[in-house]
Amino acid sequence: MIYRGKFDIDKIELNEIYKKLEFESNEPSSPFSKIHNVFEYTVAYYSGHYNKNNDGNYQIDYFPIPVISIKNYCDIEVGLDGVSLSKKLKKLML
Repeated sequence: MIYRGKFDIDKIELNEIYKKLEFESNEPSSPFSKIHNVFEYTVAYYSGHYNKNNDGNYQIDYFPIPVISIKNYCDIEVGLDGVSLSKKLKKLML
């Protein structure tokens, strides 16, 4: 455990968590690895995502997770407890 001001951080444990997330989003046998032949995409880490807690309510998570953004199509969020997909709907021109 490393003390950094107000935070106690177990860097080894934190590194193992991110190592698994990175592996999931880049593993050759992963379905995500096959998108590079078909779609233009970027991978970045973002915080501020929401998850349901044990009470069934949504709560914000402040730690970053990898997000694969497929241009003009959707975002794939690789979370600690699963993968989610979000798609933005186009505005209709009236």
